[in-house]
Amino acid sequence: MKYIVLLFLISYLFPAPLPGQIDLPETLYSISVVGAVKNPGVYRLPPTSRLSEVVKLANAEAPVYVYPTEEILAAPQKSHSNPYQEYKELIEESYSPEESSSRNIILKRDDESIRIDLQKFFRLGNERENPYLEDGDIIIVHPQTEKVTVYGAINKPGNYEIVPGDRLSDIIALALGFTDAAYLNALEIIRYKEDHINTETIIVNYRDIIENSTAAQDILLQNDDRIMIRLIPEYHEDPVVYIRGEVYFPGIYVITENSTTLSALITMAGGITEKADLKRSYLQKREEIEYDPEFERLKSLAPSDMTPLEYEYQKAKINEIQAKISVDFESLLKGNSDIDPFLQNNDYIYIPGQINSVIVSGHVKNPSSIAYEKGLNYLDYIERAGGFSWRVHKSKIRIIRGETGEWIKPDKNTVIYASDMIFVPEKPEYDYWQITREAIATLSQIATIIIVIQTVTSP
Repeated sequence: MKYIVLLFLISYLFPAPLPGQIDLPETLYSISVVGAVKNPGVYRLPPTSRLSEVVKLANAEAPVYVYPTEEILAAPQKSHSNPYQEYKELIEESYSPEESSSRNIILKRDDESIRIDLQKFFRLGNERENPYLEDGDIIIVHPQTEKVTVYGAINKPGNYEIVPGDRLSDIIALALGFTDAAYLNALEIIRYKEDHINTETIIVNYRDIIENSTAAQDILLQNDDRIMIRLIPEYHEDPVVYIRGEVYFPGIYVITENSTTLSALITMAGGITEKADLKRSYLQKREEIEYDPEFERLKSLAPSDMTPLEYEYQKAKINEIQAKISVDFESLLKGNSDIDPFLQNNDYIYIPGQINSVIVSGHVKNPSSIAYEKGLNYLDYIERAGGFSWRVHKSKIRIIRGETGEWIKPDKNTVIYASDMIFVPEKPEYDYWQITREAIATLSQIATIIIVIQTVTSP
């Protein structure tokens, strides 16, 4: 019985809130926000509010209440039953328009005016720049008037508002400092002259500022300055090479230029497989490949628009592996260090697989790869590819060596090797009626010339 009486007394003295009932704080502060905000006015805020919160609310898209009253809570259109949650969401959804300054805010408290720089709070964690508010505070938000732009090797590049007295180091701090690759010896500040058309470039050695915070190099910034922080040349650029084909671990490898050898790289790649064809393997110096404007020009032309010499040049360039280095891979992997070249950045090593066939291409009935058989000549392989098709240019048949790419005019005694290609071209189609007409026209001109000569020379 005594427990029931005790519970009754507790419930009487400390009544539980009804469902949906919220205890409102006893005190709300009146904070005035004026100036370059969307919704200037007086805001009612809880005592724990900070300056950044009311500034964001004053910049919301539409006027909002800040802290709910009992009448607002009772309104049917409100979905939130927790005023603290409502207040939090309004803070998160509001924003600052570009015209509002975040660095030139004045907090008037009694007879004191305190300049506030919210950027220093948000970027640098300076709590003094985001104070807790007191009842009767007035916040004056100035418009943005001046800015600078920071490019390059900085952690937060972009546009930054500046306020009177800002120096180079102030903006570098707001941009969260330099990246590791920043070249500090020569920062460039591009500044407009008085005519607002022409510019000048100011070079600053930022290392002087690091060593001495009062250095003259830490110059005052002006509106619309452009600050460029360049990268250290070749900063941490690891030279890499590429190895493809018949090695156990093909891919990209980091090397030491002019120190890592070709044989050492092949060892790093796990060595060659049993299928490797060392005779057709090659090393290509891609850094040494030069731009060929003549070849680029010819690629845009049709063969009919080229001279015979241009056409031959184009064919040669197509079949050429540029910057290819001749290396005897068989001798190299047997330990001949005298022919072991040092590797450089972007080198390419290709070790193809063995090909035990001969390719027959062009105007044969069944162009294909034919199994290699020692002792067969080129006509034997053509026969195995179904023989010649229509209009074959037999005098132009060529053997293309798989190892070297050399073009050879064959006869019956030409030795064919595995990986060779037999190319059978088509005989060009002639317009015999056009040729006949041109021949008749030429003969007529010759006859006319002869008659003229005879007429002139006759007595």
